[in-house]
Amino acid sequence: MSQFSLKKGSFLIVILLFPSLIYMIFSVGKHNVATLGYFGPKEVVQQMVDGEEVVDTIYHTIPAFSLTDHTGKTFTQEEMKGKVCVIDFFYTGSETRCPIVSAQMALVLRKYEDHKNVLFLSHSLDPENDTPMRMQAYAESLLAPPEKWRFLTGTQEEMYDLLANAYLQPIETEGKNLEEQVKQIRLVLVDQEGRVRAYFDGRMFNETRKLQDAIKLLLMEPFIPRKEKA
Repeated sequence: MSQFSLKKGSFLIVILLFPSLIYMIFSVGKHNVATLGYFGPKEVVQQMVDGEEVVDTIYHTIPAFSLTDHTGKTFTQEEMKGKVCVIDFFYTGSETRCPIVSAQMALVLRKYEDHKNVLFLSHSLDPENDTPMRMQAYAESLLAPPEKWRFLTGTQEEMYDLLANAYLQPIETEGKNLEEQVKQIRLVLVDQEGRVRAYFDGRMFNETRKLQDAIKLLLMEPFIPRKEKA
């Protein structure tokens, strides 16, 4: 047998064994992959699956909404389905917190610019001033691709309701100006099923590094076999 044939045979064996190796790494003992938690209220339910009663947990998910993005298009929660979403709340007139966080988000986005299942959403807390045209200029200053990073506006009531009840970040507003309000807000990571999975301080570089790792984890999650509890 020639050396070339031996190498070819060895390569084919590695290819055939690779899925099994991945399964072992992700499902056996101490090699289990870390998972992210779930935030918000949850409900334990019993349902029938293949004739057997199964106990399942239903977690908080993002409710229905309809907003306008920086290109003037309507954006609803339906466009989040099947995507890992990075959520922020901002306003274009911010001089401290928001430019820093937006710059950090832009760096994270560059890592996933070609990944169709990662989406970035920035919600304005100053809808009176943050018109689609103004948000468009803000997006262009960040070189934000419009299909990957949507800047959203609605009524003030809608935006604060989403912040508190959808993304679970009620903030103190009484006696606080906008800058003081946005400094209370963290980036939110939402999974492909609309569940809140993690929070990050977007002002901190080490936190956005953790965000990058968490995005990778959620993208892998559907393919990781779960080790059944004993």
